[in-house]
Amino acid sequence: MNKGIKYILIALLAAVVAGVGIYFVKQKGSDAYLNALPKQATALARMDVRQLLKDADLSAEEINTLTEQLGTTPSQMSSMGIDLAKPAYGFVSPSGYFGMLCKVSQEDDLRQFLATSRNGHTITAIQQQRGYSWAVIDGNYLVAFGDGKLLGMGPAVGAAQDQLRNEMYRYLEQDKKESGVASALYERLRGMDDALAAVLTMGILPEAVGKVMSGYIPASATKDAVLALTAQVEPHAAHLRTELFADNKEAKQYMEQFEEVFNTIDGSLLAQTQDNTALWLCANIEGDEVLKMLRKVPAIRTVLMALNFVFDADQMLKAIDGDVAVELAGMSGALSRTDKPLQLTAELDNTDFLKNTDYWLKSGHSQITALSPTSFAIKAAGQQFTFGVADKCLYVTTNNAMRQCAGNAYLQQHKSDIRGLRFYATADMQQLAATEPALATAARHIQRVNLSMKQMGQFQLDLLGTADGNLLLNLLQ
Repeated sequence: MNKGIKYILIALLAAVVAGVGIYFVKQKGSDAYLNALPKQATALARMDVRQLLKDADLSAEEINTLTEQLGTTPSQMSSMGIDLAKPAYGFVSPSGYFGMLCKVSQEDDLRQFLATSRNGHTITAIQQQRGYSWAVIDGNYLVAFGDGKLLGMGPAVGAAQDQLRNEMYRYLEQDKKESGVASALYERLRGMDDALAAVLTMGILPEAVGKVMSGYIPASATKDAVLALTAQVEPHAAHLRTELFADNKEAKQYMEQFEEVFNTIDGSLLAQTQDNTALWLCANIEGDEVLKMLRKVPAIRTVLMALNFVFDADQMLKAIDGDVAVELAGMSGALSRTDKPLQLTAELDNTDFLKNTDYWLKSGHSQITALSPTSFAIKAAGQQFTFGVADKCLYVTTNNAMRQCAGNAYLQQHKSDIRGLRFYATADMQQLAATEPALATAARHIQRVNLSMKQMGQFQLDLLGTADGNLLLNLLQ
């Protein structure tokens, strides 16, 4: 986690712990500080520290552990001058700067906090200008406070910093009608009651994401779309939810098309899993519709053309109708890392593609060997795998040992939750860490990661922590 972000979050949590009770009852002041939000912001976020602390069930002792890492104490940090009875806000301005906004309760306390609680940051001496107190953090982040609000924006240096100062002054001085409070984005955020919530326009997404999406959905369909994100924390878990809102007719048509392609998971492949599954992904698709969608993407279309020289990939995809699962087995048990245990399993509507096996085997381009009338071995790009049909399912595997399925206990236990979803993925962090040592640190605190989609545009990411220790505390450390 970014050091500066972690520092601010810990400071906010510490202030809540040190000031619980009567303080918050007395400090319920005006929301006028919100007038500093930019009206044309491309993203807005809100953090309700009190609710976050309540949900995470962090004790005063645990907060003290975090603040000790910063070389201070909760009591010192509680006098930072920020009114924690009001949510803190983050945003991306129309000019592309990151910003944060808080309500100030005591300007003198805040001034003292900035002067003494540096924690490795470089903070200039506070200067008075245009009726506000200004400082620069680490040379490129401007902060200004006064009139009951604290505004920070950046990064900017040189002449850009002077321009940013003028932009910030306009935000500090604007009234409610001129501010982000009067925007549709803020109205969407206000309707979300989670401790952590954010809304953003699709244009703010990284360019790489936009290029991927453009292969499936034209920009005209998402230009007015809004992505909403919420986060909920528990002592041993965290849940991130996203939902895409698009009001234009073209976007709705594409959403409906995706729902025709991705049906709900029926769970028929849950028993065909390993006891040591490290990663498992599942969706329910109609192959013919998926093929039409894939052909619209130039890179995938090229791959399909190459595969069709070896075997009838198009016909094989068209035959799929039902659950499709991809599984990576872990290192424990009979399979090891060197076995490369990866397998795809898909329910079939028909096996018509097997009628062309004679052509595959006789073709001059073919690298296929028949193991049986319904099972084949193929070499490609230095790798060897087998594919075939069994129990009305297509299978493609890098290791035939995966055909012996013991069934995964976790997946069996949660099959009622998985059925009815349009997409589901689960990762056993301990199993993955055994395969990829780089994940060992995360696996100490996170036992499992799940990603699911119930309706198109609605995703949920679940981080399930270990039984011992508070997940939020462990992540912040």
